[in-house]
Amino acid sequence: MYYPFFRGHAHLETQRREPWLFGEDTTRRIREAIRGRYALLPYIYTLFRHTNQTGIPLMRPLWFEFPDDTTLFATEEEFLLGPAIWVKPVLQAGASQVSVTLPAGAVWYEALAGKAIMPKAGRPMNTAVHMDAIPVFYRGGHIIPRRDRPRRSTAAMVNDPFTLVIALNKSGYAVGDLYLDDGRSFAFAEGQYMHRRFTFQNGVLTCDVMPQPTGTPPGTLTSKLQLERIIILGLPTNKSYTATVGSKSFSVLSGLGVDVRISQGDAVVINAAGLPIGSDWQLRVSEEVAAA
Repeated sequence: MYYPFFRGHAHLETQRREPWLFGEDTTRRIREAIRGRYALLPYIYTLFRHTNQTGIPLMRPLWFEFPDDTTLFATEEEFLLGPAIWVKPVLQAGASQVSVTLPAGAVWYEALAGKAIMPKAGRPMNTAVHMDAIPVFYRGGHIIPRRDRPRRSTAAMVNDPFTLVIALNKSGYAVGDLYLDDGRSFAFAEGQYMHRRFTFQNGVLTCDVMPQPTGTPPGTLTSKLQLERIIILGLPTNKSYTATVGSKSFSVLSGLGVDVRISQGDAVVINAAGLPIGSDWQLRVSEEVAAA
C-alpha cells in the first residue's frame, strides 16, 4: 500500500486471485491494506504533484533525506514514501521480529498508536512484527493529509472531509501540504487546482496558500471541502487542551490512537469538523488551565 503503483495484476489464463479466495483472515488483511491505501491517497496525490514539478521521486532511499548519515548508504530494505512516512517491508516468511534503522536526528512516531522514538545514530533496533501490520513511522516535522472514511472508490470519496496527522519535531514544528485538482484532466496546467499549506508552530496551526515554483500559474480552483479531524503527535497526552479559531472552539481528546482502529495511543485529537481547507485560518492549541 506504500508503493506508488498499487493494483492487482493477472492474465486470463493465470490462477484466480480475488481477495476473498484465501480465507477470512487473509481477506480481512487485504481489505485493511486497501482501506489504508485509500486513506493515504491525499498525501500520495500531493507527492505526485511535487514529482511533476521537480522530478523528486515518491519512494526514496533513506540517504536521500539524510545524506550526511553514511551508515544509511547501504540500507536497501527500508524506504521513505515522500519525506514523511518511513516503511520497513517484512521480507522473510514467518518472521516475528525485524531489525529497523530509523535515522537519527529526527523524532519518529509509530503509525498506529503514535509512540515517539528518538533513535541514536548507527543503532539498529529490533521490533516485533505480525501478519496484521509492518513497521511504519511518521517523521517528526511533517503533516500528512488523509481521508479516513472507507469508500468503494475515489469517486465516492470526492466530497469527504480530510484528516491531518501532525507529527511534531523536537521544536514543536511541522509543515505539510495538500494538492487537489479534478483528478482526470490536464486543466491543472491552466491553473485549475488548489494547493494549500499547513504549518504548526508555537501551538498554532496555520492554513494558507502553498507557494508555487516560478512560472506556475496560480491555482484558481475553489472548493467547499473541509477538515474532519486533526491528530497531533508529540504533545503530552496527560494534559488537557483547548483548540480555537477566533471565537469558535473545537473539542479535544488526549490519549487516542493515530489509526482509526486503535482506541488508545499517544495522540491528541481535535474534532475539526467544519474547518474549510480553501480558506486561510489559524487554529490555536493551548494547554487547559485548571481552575484555582
